[in-house]
Amino acid sequence: MDVDELLRLYFQGRKDFSRLNLSNTEIIQVNLTQIDLSYSNLSWSNLSAVDLSGADLSHADLVNSRVISSKLIGTNLHHTDLSYADLSWTNFNGADLSYADLSYANLSKAFLSNVNLVGANLTGANLTGVMVTGVDFSYANLSEANLTGISLIGADFGRANLSGGNLQSCNLAESDFSRGDLRGCQLRNANLEEAIFSSANLTKANLRGANLSGAQLRNIGNNQFNVSQLRKKTGGKGRILFINANLKKINFEGAVLENCFFHYALLSEAILLDVNLNRGSFIGADLQNADLRNADLRNSSLGNANLSQTKMPDGSIHP
Repeated sequence: MDVDELLRLYFQGRKDFSRLNLSNTEIIQVNLTQIDLSYSNLSWSNLSAVDLSGADLSHADLVNSRVISSKLIGTNLHHTDLSYADLSWTNFNGADLSYADLSYANLSKAFLSNVNLVGANLTGANLTGVMVTGVDFSYANLSEANLTGISLIGADFGRANLSGGNLQSCNLAESDFSRGDLRGCQLRNANLEEAIFSSANLTKANLRGANLSGAQLRNIGNNQFNVSQLRKKTGGKGRILFINANLKKINFEGAVLENCFFHYALLSEAILLDVNLNRGSFIGADLQNADLRNADLRNSSLGNANLSQTKMPDGSIHP
C-alpha cells in the first residue's frame, strides 16, 4: 500500500493500517488522529506537522524518521523504535513512550507533559529545551543524554540510568533518584532542593555549585533503604543527609552544604574545594586524600574522621 491509497482509505473511515511498510515515504501536514499503524515500518519517513493524536504506533519502526512539529497527544508509542529520529517541537503530552527506543533522538523543544517514559531508552538523546511536567523516567536509560537547563521538578528517576548524562543547571527540586545510576553525571549548578538520592550511585558525579538544600542521600548503595522511613526522620526542612553515603571522588566544588550530616560517609578523594560546610558533621567519615581547601568548616564536627593525606582548608596536608 502506498501513501495515496492509505490517505484515501483513511478519509473513507478506515483506521486499521497495522503492519504496513511505509519506509522512506512522506506524509506531511495531514490529520491522522486515531489511526492504527502499530508494527508498521516507517523508518526514514517524514511525518512532520502530522496530527497523530490518539494513534497507535506501538512496536512501529520509526528509525531515522522526521517527526517535526507534529502532534502525538495521547499516542501509544509503547516499544516503538524512534532511535536517531528528529522529534523536535513535537507535542507528546499524555503519550505512552514506555520501553520506547529514543536513543540518540532529537527531542529538542518537544512537549512531554504527563508522558510515560518508564523503561525507555534515551541513551544519547537531546532533550534540551523540552517542556516537562509529571514525567515518569523510572527504569529509563538516560546515559549520555543531554537535559541541560530544563525544569524537571518532582520528576521520578527511580532506578534510572543517568550515567554520563548532562543535567547541568536543571531544576530538579523534589525529584526522586532512588537507586538511580548517576556515575559521572553532570549536575553542575543544578537545583536539587529536597531531592531524594537514596541508594543512588553518585561515583564521580559533578555537583559543583549545586543547591542541595534539604536533599536526602542516605544509605547510598544499601538495598535495604526505606524512603518512607527516611522522610519521617529527616527532622526538618533544610537538613542534608549523607549518612553512610558512598561519595568517593565526588566533585562538590563551590556547593553550599550547610548543616549537612556525613556520618560514616565515604568521601575519599572527594573534591570539596570552596564548599560551605558550616555546622556540618563528619563523625566517622572517610576523608582520606579529599580536597578541603578553602572549605568553610566553622562549627563542624570531625570526630573520628579519617583525614589521612587530606588537604585541609588552610592548604596544609593532614598527616
